[in-house]
Amino acid sequence: MIVMYAEKQDIAEKLAAILGKCFVGDTELTFDVLLNSEFKKKLTAYENEKGFFRCVFEGKEYLITWGFGHMAELKQAKEYDPKYKVWKEENFPFVPEHFQIQIKKEANVRRQFQVIKKLFNDTKTEIIINATDSDREGQLIFDWVRSLSKTKKQCKRLWLNSYTEEEVKKSLNELKSNDDYINLTRAARCRSLADWLVGINLTAVGTLKYGTSRNMFTIGRVQTAVLYMIVEKELELRQFKKETYYVIEALCRTKDNKEFASTWFNEDGNKFSSKEEAEEIVKSLKDLNGKVLDCSENETKKKPPLLYDLTILQMDANIKYGLTAKETLQIAQKLYQSQLVTYPRTDSRYLPRDQKSKIERIIKSLPNVYDDLKENVLDHLILENNRVFDDNKVNSHYAIIPTYKTATEDLSQKEIMVYGLVARSLIKAFMGDAVYSNNKIVIGIGDETFAFRGRNIIKEGWRAAEKKLNNIKLDYEEESEDEAVNDITSDIKINVDDEVAISEINVAEKTSRAPARFTERSILQSMETCGKKVMKEEIREALKEHGIGTPATRADIIEKLISSSYITRKGRYLIPTEKAMKLIEKLPIEKIKSPDFTGEWEYKLSLVEKGELSSEDFFKESKDTAISMTEKLKTTQREIIGCNTLGKCPECENGQIIEGTKGYGCTNYANGCKFIIWKNACGAKINSTTVKILLNGGTTGKVICKKKDGTIYTARLKLVKEKDNEHYKVVAIKA
Repeated sequence: MIVMYAEKQDIAEKLAAILGKCFVGDTELTFDVLLNSEFKKKLTAYENEKGFFRCVFEGKEYLITWGFGHMAELKQAKEYDPKYKVWKEENFPFVPEHFQIQIKKEANVRRQFQVIKKLFNDTKTEIIINATDSDREGQLIFDWVRSLSKTKKQCKRLWLNSYTEEEVKKSLNELKSNDDYINLTRAARCRSLADWLVGINLTAVGTLKYGTSRNMFTIGRVQTAVLYMIVEKELELRQFKKETYYVIEALCRTKDNKEFASTWFNEDGNKFSSKEEAEEIVKSLKDLNGKVLDCSENETKKKPPLLYDLTILQMDANIKYGLTAKETLQIAQKLYQSQLVTYPRTDSRYLPRDQKSKIERIIKSLPNVYDDLKENVLDHLILENNRVFDDNKVNSHYAIIPTYKTATEDLSQKEIMVYGLVARSLIKAFMGDAVYSNNKIVIGIGDETFAFRGRNIIKEGWRAAEKKLNNIKLDYEEESEDEAVNDITSDIKINVDDEVAISEINVAEKTSRAPARFTERSILQSMETCGKKVMKEEIREALKEHGIGTPATRADIIEKLISSSYITRKGRYLIPTEKAMKLIEKLPIEKIKSPDFTGEWEYKLSLVEKGELSSEDFFKESKDTAISMTEKLKTTQREIIGCNTLGKCPECENGQIIEGTKGYGCTNYANGCKFIIWKNACGAKINSTTVKILLNGGTTGKVICKKKDGTIYTARLKLVKEKDNEHYKVVAIKA
C-alpha cells in the first residue's frame, strides 16, 4: 500500500481522479463527476467520514489523504511559559531553548491529522509520497506533519510543474527520495524561526511602547520593510511642491507637407522658469523658417517580453484589470489546480530546453478565441536561439505557461482575464521582434535649436498580440521620461540643410508631476527589486534573490498590512494610515525598516536552499539580530500612538487616558499608575464622550444607573478624589 499526502482536499480529489479506479460509494471519481454539484454533497460527506481516497494505479493500491495547508505551527510564547500570557517588557527578548511545533487546534484539523497519523504508521504502508506544492513551504508542510506523526516509513517526493494527467503519471515514475529536498525544508524552517523571533519580540515590545491591549503594533522583518517604503512614498508626496515651468514648442512642416512637433533646447536643458524669458525667444523667432541642422534614422528591435513569473503576472493583472495581488494568486492557483496553467508560485520567467518540443502542441491547444494569433505565431514559430529557453535560469519551477488542456467556457470572467494574460504571454514569446524606425531631427530657427524624436513601427512582431489589451502599458513596456518618443504613422523623409516651414510656435505651460502613491503593481515591483526602480528585465532578474518576500508570500504581506490597519486601499492606491506614519517615525530600529536588510535575508535563505549556507549559521545570525533589535526597542520611551486620547490623567499627571477593553485607563500604567474609569461605573454605561466630561471636571447629564440588587435609578456622574488617598473614582449624584 502506498500513501500519498496532498496539501489540500481539492488537490487530493484531482490526484484521485488521475490515478483512477477510485470509488465514492458506487460512483467512480472522474473530472467530469467532480463538476457535478449534486455529487459534490456526497463527496464532502465521504471525505469528512473517511479522510482519504482509495485508488488503484498500475496495479498498486494508493491511499490519498490530505492536510489543510499549514497544519502544523510553531508554538506561541505563552505555550512555552504561562508568564507570556501577559506581555511584560522585562520578559523580552524571548528565545526558546528548543523550538516546538504542534498541530493547529481547530477540531477539523486535529481530526484529519489522526487519519494521517494512522495511515503514515499503518503496517501495510510501504511508501509515503509527499505530493504537497512543489516549493519551499510545501516541503516544510509535509516534513512537519511527518515529524509529528512519528512515522519511520520511507518517504518519496512527487515534484510537479502542472496537474495534467500526463505530468502526474510521468512524475510518479520519476519519484525521488524526500530527503533529497532537505535543503528546502531547512530554508523554510529558518525563515519560519527567524520571522517568529523577530515578530513575537518586536510586536510585544512595540505594543508595550506604542500601543494598548486594543491597539496592537505588529512588527515584522518583511511587512515593516514594505510599510516603510509605502510611508516614505507618502512623505515624499506630502512634501511635494508643485512647480510651474515653460517650454517652447514649434510645429514644423516639410516640403512634402509632413508635420512634426519639436521642442526648444540648449546645453542647459529645455525648460524655462520664467514665462517672459520664453516669450522673448518666441517673439524673436516670429515669421522665421527653420533649417535642418542634423537628422538621423536608425532601426531598432525590441525583443518579445519574457514569460510570466508570479510577480509580473500580478503586476500586469493589477494594471490591466485592477485585480489585487491576492486575487491574481488565487485565480492562478485555481487555474493550476484545474490543469490549465503550470505551477504559479514561480520566480522564473524562463523554460528548460526540454520544453522546446512541447511549445507547438501547447499553442495549438489554446482556445479558439486565439486562432488568429495562433495562426500567426505557428507560421513563424521561433524556437531556436530563443532567450526564454535557459536551463541556468530555472530552479524548482519554470515560467507560468498554459498546459495542453484547452480552457472551456466554464471559467469566470476573472479567470478568463488571468488565463488570457498567460496565453498571450506564451504567444508573444515565440513571435518575432518588433522593429522600429527611429527618427531624430535637430532644427535651427534663428539662433535657437529645436529637437524632435519619433519612431515608426516597421514590423509589429510580438506586438500584434497586444491589440486586444486596449493600449494599456504593461510592465515590460514601461519607459523612462528620457526615453520617451513620439509614435508616428509614417517616416519623415528629410535631409540636412533642408528648409522647414514653422506652422506654429508658442510657449506651453507645464507643471512638475507629483510622485504617485504605490499601487499593488508598483509595490510588487519594489518588493521584487528591493525598493530599487528598475526597468530593464536583465537587471530585475539579477536582483530577484535580494527581493523582499517571495512570489508566494507578497500578496499576503499586502493583505496583512491592510488587516493590521497600517494601510488602506483607495481605488488602486495603497495609502498608509496615521498609525503607520507614526510607527515608522518613532521606531528606532533602522534595520527592521530597511528593504536592503530583509532582501539580504531572503538572499541568504536562497543560499540555505541551495546548500551554500548552513541553516545553523543563518539561525544564529537571525537570533542575534532579533535580540539586539528587541533590546534597542526597549530603551525607547513609552508613547501611545495610533489611537485617540481622551484627556490628561488626573492622578499621575503624566499619562493620557485611552480606551481599553473594560475601562478607560492611563497610558502610564506600566510605570505604576492605577487610574481607571470602568465602563460600568455606578451601573451606568460609560462612553468616551462621558469620560471627556469627567476628566474636564464636569458633571454629566442624567444617566440611567443600576444598583447591585437590580434597582434602576437616575443620576448624574462626577469624577472625585477619594478622601483617604490620591485615587479618583466616579460617583453618582442624585439627579
